[in-house]
Amino acid sequence: MGVTQQSRKQPRMHNADHIYRLIDHALATRYNSESQRSSPESHPVPTMRPRMELCDSSESPNLTATFELPGMKKEEIAIQICQGYLVISGDRRPPEPSDTTTYPVEEIKYGPFRRAVQLPRGVDGSQITASMNDGLLVVSYPRSGPAEEPQRIQVV
Repeated sequence: MGVTQQSRKQPRMHNADHIYRLIDHALATRYNSESQRSSPESHPVPTMRPRMELCDSSESPNLTATFELPGMKKEEIAIQICQGYLVISGDRRPPEPSDTTTYPVEEIKYGPFRRAVQLPRGVDGSQITASMNDGLLVVSYPRSGPAEEPQRIQVV
């Protein structure tokens, strides 16, 4: 009986998985509502947001952006430079529906996505490399573009 009384006094602990799902849902809801407000009509509203990490090593002249894109092929991903941004986009498709298959738990996100990373000034497409392996897209680009020489303007 002493154990039961003691356990009632302790605060109730939540399952960490449950907490992570609540946070993920809250962030996804906010991200989707902001995307609908700011997304131009020419682009689909993103429903998936691939996770990314940006690596800046002092031992390398390049920055490396790594995107998690599990289950996607390199042909399903577009990489563009647009107004000084590196833009990664695509559409992660769910498996074909079947009459015999059900999904009691659905946590995997599908749909269009778009991520933009600001590039350092002066970086152009010829300086960027990308590779895809095991669901990770790795994009490397120089830490900075070529130094711009100051231009002298003559007063007339």
